[in-house]
Amino acid sequence: MHELQMGPFAKKMSATFKEIVLTLARQGHNIIIDDVAFGAKEIDLWRKTLKDYKVLWIGLTTPVEHLEEREKTRTGRIKGSARAQHRVVHTGVQYDLEFDTSKESLEDIVEAIQKRVRPTKTHENKAL
Repeated sequence: MHELQMGPFAKKMSATFKEIVLTLARQGHNIIIDDVAFGAKEIDLWRKTLKDYKVLWIGLTTPVEHLEEREKTRTGRIKGSARAQHRVVHTGVQYDLEFDTSKESLEDIVEAIQKRVRPTKTHENKAL
C-alpha cells in the first residue's frame, strides 16, 4: 500500500493556497474551497487560517471501492493512491455536514448545503 506524503513543493503550494484564500476572505469574498486535506492536522491548519471567518466544514465521502473505480478511469493517477488517501483524509476530522456521494445525489447534497447557508426567514411579510 502506498503512503502519500507532501514534499517541500507541495507543502509550499498548500501554504500559498491558504494565504490566497485568506486574502480573498479578508476582501469579503464568499469562497468554496475544494481541498483534499490529509486528515485532522491539515484541517486544523485550515481552521487556524480561517479562525476569524464563518466557515461551513463539509466532508464528502464514498466507499473505497468507488474511489478505486474512479482511479482506474483517470489518467495520471498513481495506482493505490485512492486507497491510501481514503485511509487518512477524514481521520479525526469533524464536519458540520457530511455526505456519502455513493448514496446521496448531487442535487440533494446541494440542497442540504443551501439550507445551511441561506438566511432564515425571521418574519413574514404582511400587507399594510
